[in-house]
Amino acid sequence: MRFYQQTHIASNICYIHKKKMKYILIIILILSSYAFAEQDNYEFFGTNKLHKYNISHFSQQLSDEYGFKVQPFSIVVASEGESEEYRKQFTYLKSLDAENMSLIYISSLTDKLDIHGYHTTTDVAKQILQGINFKVLIYSPDGNVIAQSEKVLTDYQVTRLIIKYNNRVE
Repeated sequence: MRFYQQTHIASNICYIHKKKMKYILIIILILSSYAFAEQDNYEFFGTNKLHKYNISHFSQQLSDEYGFKVQPFSIVVASEGESEEYRKQFTYLKSLDAENMSLIYISSLTDKLDIHGYHTTTDVAKQILQGINFKVLIYSPDGNVIAQSEKVLTDYQVTRLIIKYNNRVE
């Protein structure tokens, strides 16, 4: 009888541990899939499509191109055409000291290519928007999304997000 109780208790302990492990594995999978979801993988171009870049590897590509370490934040402004939000967002961005803050702006329009600077294709713009009209994405130098908004971000908000990221990383 005693052996049966010990075996039964050991069996219950194994069952509980298996159940806990199952939940731990599910949590790990959810968290890891979330981490991968935060890094996008699309291409964009420099002026007149002379250079093609990948949003996830942009810092490394620029560093290779210029021969020294470059670590910009990439700000993607996606819109269904040159909407009021699109124009207002670029007005705020132009008021920032992009060179000093290491900012790169990428236009992403669904109806045309903005060939005067960094830009995505119209298909990528549709992919970014996923049925909404406007979106701003801020990418860290290592290619991860650190902020996204369906509303215009002011120059102050952009600056605060970048400072917050820099303070967290340092």
